[in-house]
Amino acid sequence: IGFMAAERGDADAAEIRALLRQDSYAFFRAAGNLVTIEQRYFRGKVPEWSEILAHPDRDEFWARRNVVALLDDVRPAALHVAGWFDAEDFRGPLDIYRAAERGDDDARNSLVIGPWRHGGWSPGVQGRGESLGALSFDQPTAEWYQDEVELPFFARHLDGRDEPKGPEVRAFETGANAWREYEHWPPPASAPRALYLRAGGRASFEPPAEDEGASEYKSDPAEPVPYSAHETVFPGPLYMVEDQRFLDGRTDLLSFVSEPLEHDLVLAGAPEVLLQVATTGTDADWIVKLIDVYPEEEADASPAERRLAGAWILLSGDILRAKYRDSFAHPTPLEPGRVTATRFALPDRLHRFRAGHCIGVQIHSTWFPLYDRNPQVYTDIYHASASDFRAATQQVFHRAGAASQIVLPVLGE
Repeated sequence: IGFMAAERGDADAAEIRALLRQDSYAFFRAAGNLVTIEQRYFRGKVPEWSEILAHPDRDEFWARRNVVALLDDVRPAALHVAGWFDAEDFRGPLDIYRAAERGDDDARNSLVIGPWRHGGWSPGVQGRGESLGALSFDQPTAEWYQDEVELPFFARHLDGRDEPKGPEVRAFETGANAWREYEHWPPPASAPRALYLRAGGRASFEPPAEDEGASEYKSDPAEPVPYSAHETVFPGPLYMVEDQRFLDGRTDLLSFVSEPLEHDLVLAGAPEVLLQVATTGTDADWIVKLIDVYPEEEADASPAERRLAGAWILLSGDILRAKYRDSFAHPTPLEPGRVTATRFALPDRLHRFRAGHCIGVQIHSTWFPLYDRNPQVYTDIYHASASDFRAATQQVFHRAGAASQIVLPVLGE
């Protein structure tokens, strides 16, 4: 918003451009709250910024902008393309695909999901699509998409050629580095399997047999958990595949890890988070990250595998602002100390945890500056003053019958 405002002349271009050369973590941490940013840089001159701050909840303003609600009768053939590591808009293509499916009686709706950053299937964005960060995909995935999917699609529907229709869904299975074909997404063969977060930092497919108490940490908005180890102005795509060991030593998060898997385990769909939590505040953010924990280096490991020895590679992560746990339109405060069930879905994934790998989960309450800080008191966060921001103690419970868990969509072999 700041960049566009500077280009239009609504804000001081020289001042905004200077800010865009700074490290975003340091800048936003020093800037404090959104009120200060408005007063210091925008001064009521940027209409879209002011509109967003005036509508923190889901109301008519946002309902009028919900394009997905209008897509239940899409007549043209549609090819929806998404990237597993799209930092800007991963959910959009999948939400549009699902909406178009409602009225797709002629089977003209199709979906492709590759191992790409935002636009990474296009020439020049992610090269040939052979890698991203430390991950290697063993093949030029972008070139394959252009030759085997995009060109035949346009030849069939625009040029009238007799090209084979192909499957409805093509999705790249990370961890196996292979394209898969399905008739729908998610595949109906996937079934829920609960991974329980246990005391002592364990993760297990076995639920707690008794009350194992709670794991806790102190969340301080003045010392937020960074989303990346790298100094960046804008959120770059590589945080989507970043090794989470850069957070080792921090006490304001929880980590849970399973035993090494005896057999491969494939996820196909959206993992669901169900946490039993409590806080000393009246609001809180819950960030949950699903992680592939690589084994230490093996003697016969490939060069790519040796680079990832012991790594905690982020697979999927998202945030729930607790006051919206029941409704984005009607927020409600938390009761301090009361155990509350919170439920939300992580972004979809098709990923193979290979035998010998572990499944990791991290939980914290700031993810900065990817998301703005929660004052941890129930208030209008967009207009919160500096004095509203307070430290809070967060608890995640491990109780029989009410156990914190991640429900994984496991694909049967």
